[in-house]
Amino acid sequence: MQCSPDGAIAWHAPDQATLALGVWQGRWRYASVVSDVPDQPDWRSVRRCATQWSPAEADLAGMAMALAHFAHSHRFCPRCGSALQALPGGRQRNCPEGHQFFPRLDPAVIMAVYDDHGRLLLGRQSTWPEGMMSVLAGFVDAGETPEDAVRREVMEEVGIDVDTPHYIGAQPWPFPQSLMLGYAVRARNTVLTIDHAEIEHADWFDRETLQRAASAQDCALHLSNPASISRRLIDYWRYHPEAFPCPSA
Repeated sequence: MQCSPDGAIAWHAPDQATLALGVWQGRWRYASVVSDVPDQPDWRSVRRCATQWSPAEADLAGMAMALAHFAHSHRFCPRCGSALQALPGGRQRNCPEGHQFFPRLDPAVIMAVYDDHGRLLLGRQSTWPEGMMSVLAGFVDAGETPEDAVRREVMEEVGIDVDTPHYIGAQPWPFPQSLMLGYAVRARNTVLTIDHAEIEHADWFDRETLQRAASAQDCALHLSNPASISRRLIDYWRYHPEAFPCPSA
């Protein structure tokens, strides 16, 4: 698969493919792994093209990204050092000693933290474009449940204690191998104590402010990509206040 300037996917023929992605629109779809991306104007990153694709196309592209990372990071056996052999389809690699390896996922949590005053908590990293804000997120640590990770990450990043998280939905995030688990969770306090080693800035935003940002009426505030689960959580909070109950409501 290849992405053109207008975002259209050019599908490779099966004899060029190393990764089998599945059947879409009645045909098998494949992707090729290359060591170097040609310096050509008709090559674009998945992140840049994802907003122009249908959900099915984005899912296939994400699968290709994840399998390509697996192929790149699993060239030799970590147990015996032997070169790994890829099985057809790209979802398994074996070594001569019988060790088998499969694509792995790193679970991460992403959470819409809201308060009793009709506000949503957003933060930003220093490496993001100016004005970009999103909901908080972090990886699930060893021995944690996703709910534990939500509580810990929110406390570590902004010093907020939260109630029991409620699961909203998930999204594969193949940059390179994560599975994002989305939650909504009510804050028990609202005074922010920001860990600047984790995030640059965080603040509370009401629905009116986020509506202006979503419609590009607020040029100082930019929300995350509409195709991302972070934006889905923001929009879900904007349009479904009944799903975010507060004791005072």
